[in-house]
Amino acid sequence: MDIILRNLEENDLTKLERFLSTGFPKTSPDVWKSRFRMWWRDNPAMNIHTSRGWILENKKTEIVGFMGNVPVNFLVNGKKTTAAAAASWYVRPEVQGATSILPVLKFVGQKDMAVLLSTTPSKRVARMNLKTGFSRAELPYNKKEYWYVLNHRGLFNYSLKKRIQSKKVIFIIKILLFPTNIFFAGLQILQNKRKSKASSSARICSICTRCGSSFTDLWQNNIKENIATLYRDAENLNWLCFSEAVKDKRYLIQCNEKGSNKLLGYFIFDIKTLNNEARLMELKDAFIPIIEKETVFSLIRESINIAQQLNVHAVIFWATDEALDRVLKKALVIRRKSDHAYLYKPKGTNELPSCGADKCRLVPSLLDPDRGTA
Repeated sequence: MDIILRNLEENDLTKLERFLSTGFPKTSPDVWKSRFRMWWRDNPAMNIHTSRGWILENKKTEIVGFMGNVPVNFLVNGKKTTAAAAASWYVRPEVQGATSILPVLKFVGQKDMAVLLSTTPSKRVARMNLKTGFSRAELPYNKKEYWYVLNHRGLFNYSLKKRIQSKKVIFIIKILLFPTNIFFAGLQILQNKRKSKASSSARICSICTRCGSSFTDLWQNNIKENIATLYRDAENLNWLCFSEAVKDKRYLIQCNEKGSNKLLGYFIFDIKTLNNEARLMELKDAFIPIIEKETVFSLIRESINIAQQLNVHAVIFWATDEALDRVLKKALVIRRKSDHAYLYKPKGTNELPSCGADKCRLVPSLLDPDRGTA
C-alpha cells in the first residue's frame, strides 16, 4: 500500500471531518468542524508557520491517518511562548507498522514549540511518547480528587447498570441494597454540613460569560518565574472557554471581593454525560493566586449551587498544589484516587528542568487542548 505523509491543508478539512467521524463514531462531521474552527481558525496562538497536523494519504488521495497539532499560548519561566498539543491520532486498521506512527513522529519532531503536550494519549501513544523523551506530570496533586455527590442513588444505579447487564439481577440487587438509602442520607447530611461552612459574606461568586481585562490583570500580576503552565490572559481564556466547540458544556465561575469587586480567582468546569444517564461536573482548571479559605469555600459553594440547577449527579474537584489540596480536604468529604494522563516534553532552549536556581515546575491543566474538547 503506497501511502504518503504530508501537512494538513485548509482544503483537506471537509474530507478530514468525514474521516474522523468514521474513526470516532460518537462525533459527527459537524462536531469536528466546530473543533477545527476552535483549534486553528480562532486560536490566538495559531500563525501561518504552524502546521495544523499531518495526514496519511493513499493512492486514491483518501485520508487514511491523521494527527492533529493544536498550538496554545503557554508560560515558560516568566515568558509567553507557544506549546503544542497532540490531537485525535487515528489511522485506518489496514495501515500498520511504521507507517501508522509517522504522524506521531512528525508531531514529536517539531522544533519551533517550547513544550509538546500529550494530554489524552492512548496506552500505545503514551508508550511511544515516553520513549521519545516525554515525562509524565502528576495530575491531580497527590493523585486525589474530591467529590460532592448530589444524587447518590442515581450515581449508584448508573454504576450498577454499567457492571451488570441483566435487568432482573439489577432489580434484585436494588431490593437487597435498599438499606443503603440510610447510608446515602447520612452522607448527604455530612456533605451539607461541610457545604454550609463553605461561604463568606466578603465574597461574591457568579458565572462568567466573557473574560475581560480583570482576568488579564489577575494573570499578569501573578506571573511566576519558575513555572511552566497554560497562559491565562483574557484572550486565551475566552478562546478556551467560549468557543463554539465547548460553549454548551463549559462553565467559568468567578469569585470577586465584595465592595471592591476585585477578581480573586476562578474555577472552570465541564459537564460530562455518561451514557446519557449520569451527569458529572468536572473541574478543568483553577486559578487562585492567593489561596484563602474564604475564596475557595465560596467557589465550592457556588459550584455546587450551579450543579444543582443543572441536575448534575456529582461535582468533581482536584488540586495542582498542596495549598489548594489542603482547603479542598477541609471542605469536601468524599475522596477517591485519580490519575490523569498528562505527558509533556520541553523543546528548544526553554528547558523545564533548569530555570536558574530553582527548577521550573510544570503546572498542568485539564483545560489544555485537546483535553479541552475531548
